[in-house]
Amino acid sequence: MTRIFLSHSSQDNPRAFALAQWLRENGWEDVFLDRIPRQGIAAGEDWKAKIHESMDASAAGIFLISRGWLTSEWCRTELTLAYNLNKLIFGVVVDDLPRDQNPELLKSNWQVVDLHGGRDHDSHIARYDNGTTANTTLSRSGLANLKEGLHRARIAPEHFTWPPEDEPDRAPWRGLSPMEPQDAGIFFGRDAQTARALDTIRKLREANPPRLLAIVGASGAGKSSFLRAGLIPRLRRDDRNYLTLPPIRP
Repeated sequence: MTRIFLSHSSQDNPRAFALAQWLRENGWEDVFLDRIPRQGIAAGEDWKAKIHESMDASAAGIFLISRGWLTSEWCRTELTLAYNLNKLIFGVVVDDLPRDQNPELLKSNWQVVDLHGGRDHDSHIARYDNGTTANTTLSRSGLANLKEGLHRARIAPEHFTWPPEDEPDRAPWRGLSPMEPQDAGIFFGRDAQTARALDTIRKLREANPPRLLAIVGASGAGKSSFLRAGLIPRLRRDDRNYLTLPPIRP
């Protein structure tokens, strides 16, 4: 499942919760929000380690930029962490800020979506984990731009279909054979490693040759399944950036 990391200042809790709910309603169910114990940070956890672990396992980071966010040292650290981990980054302005106040990493590398400006705001109810609620507004056109940006970046909300349409009787257990791209719908348990490998591949696109990613592990550990059912189907989705070739055995 595709995880999205939501970075925000505590001053922007209503809009953060409303945006997290909007993402879930539009198919992105796995949203990391540190104020939601079930999906964020529970009492007693090492919050710095948890945030690093969750960012590492995420496909993308959405950063709610506001005056509170700009003055938060940890929020800026989260952005630097996402940048260093080669994550896909989406800046979302939720405050009345001049464009020149946007963080430099966002201005120089990524498009920024405005959920604060405009006259097409819709009301949203932020539902907190303790049962309380708060009202807020989000720009309808801004949300449409964010949705389009997520789709263009191939951060797709839909799951891989199972069973495959061309093989409705395909057995989910492959025995001693590795899983194949058509088994992506039942390949699970390697989400963090898959996200990390995709980050590395994204970084290699910008690096000088030679560009090589080696998948190394003990015999029988699942390297072939990880490549064929984990990485290849996701790279095929991003066909504007990658051309995948069938595996060969020299």
